[in-house]
Amino acid sequence: MYKKMKKWFEFIAFKSLKQLNRDDIEDFVRFCQKPNKSWIGVKKATRFIEKDGLRISNPDWRPFVVTISKLAYRKGNVQIANILNFHMVL
Repeated sequence: MYKKMKKWFEFIAFKSLKQLNRDDIEDFVRFCQKPNKSWIGVKKATRFIEKDGLRISNPDWRPFVVTISKLAYRKGNVQIANILNFHMVL
């Protein structure tokens, strides 16, 4: 959660953690309930990858990930996942 909050303050609120106030926390909670689509991935990805011997940011990593449970998948609720995936791309 700290990483998400830190990213939110840096890229959305344009504030440092030292500038944090109660209204900012409430805004962050609302953001977590409905994050920007660009912050949502449809698959789990590691935050960093190794390339040419260097550890770099993984472009596929997102702070939030839409998933479907194995049970729902087994029960045939794949349509839900497909709908979610479709909306995440828009």
